[in-house]
Amino acid sequence: MTNMTGQTNTWMIQEVASPRLDAPVPVVGALDVPTAPGANRFQTVDLYLPLTTGTQELVGSPVRPFLGSLLASEHPATLVHVHGGAWRDPHLTGRSIEATVAHAFRDDGGSIRAVASLNYSISPFPTHPTDPYEPGSIGQLDPAREAVHPDHLRDVLQGIRFLRTLGLADRSYILSGHSAGACLSFQAALLGPEAFGLDPDLTPPTPAALYGVNGLYDLPNLVDRPGSTHEHVAAEYENLLSHAFGDRSRWSGASPARLDSEAIRYRLERGLVPPARSARPERVGPARADEPTRDDAGGPPQRPGAAHGAKPARRGPARYAVGGRADALDRGSRRRPHPWGIMNR
Repeated sequence: MTNMTGQTNTWMIQEVASPRLDAPVPVVGALDVPTAPGANRFQTVDLYLPLTTGTQELVGSPVRPFLGSLLASEHPATLVHVHGGAWRDPHLTGRSIEATVAHAFRDDGGSIRAVASLNYSISPFPTHPTDPYEPGSIGQLDPAREAVHPDHLRDVLQGIRFLRTLGLADRSYILSGHSAGACLSFQAALLGPEAFGLDPDLTPPTPAALYGVNGLYDLPNLVDRPGSTHEHVAAEYENLLSHAFGDRSRWSGASPARLDSEAIRYRLERGLVPPARSARPERVGPARADEPTRDDAGGPPQRPGAAHGAKPARRGPARYAVGGRADALDRGSRRRPHPWGIMNR
């Protein structure tokens, strides 16, 4: 497997850090691994393993199937993560998970034995303060930044398919997402790809648990009901959604809170969607809002369900996943993972 520079992806010893740990944590990692033939620079996955006697033997070798033999466990031992960034931030990538990796791997014997953080093509961001991009502008050509729904979702599903070639098995992993990444994770798991106009061969993920952090689950209400603290940025929300999803008529059909509940029930009853495992499941309903900034990095912890300024509504396809506080994944958490891979709050 080769990366975007044509070099073979190999395992390397790296360091990951968290602002809540005194020192970096050494891990074995493989970064920017392409997830599809002819992949653009964001159609990749970043892989992390704890540094042990066994994983150290991988250093210098190409990335090949490893998950099945390495991670035999009665509990889910892999975390598959989808980063946030309002579908458009080029500087917020899969490496935003590294603070969590540091906490998960700082001691040997933790329940999570591998982390795969998926990247995906992003949408144009003409007003980015340091790296703006507008398709068609003179001197700008970057297919990795021209995605429109369902392109982001297609890349996530392709990433899951690639991880299966590395040995990822159904119900052997936790699927998590932050902000826009939570929306993508729920889109991927709750319905089949054909519901979004994608190739039905892109099999939906079947995780042991689905974990959304500060997710964006109702897109129209991101603009129509942003909450009193976010009314002043409603126009910016509309701008980012227009770039990411196109015409407003498409927003409802892409919103996890508004997906066909009977179709979700069908998948749930067949064990294809995990039921809630939390004592306090987050409601996956409308009236959620998100700052169109680098929310994955820095900032104070927020209480569950209150990030981005709006109360989670009590309707929509709830009960199918757990939610959590903003600092639990991309920002790193002081707390250790639950034995089932669900972060304690």
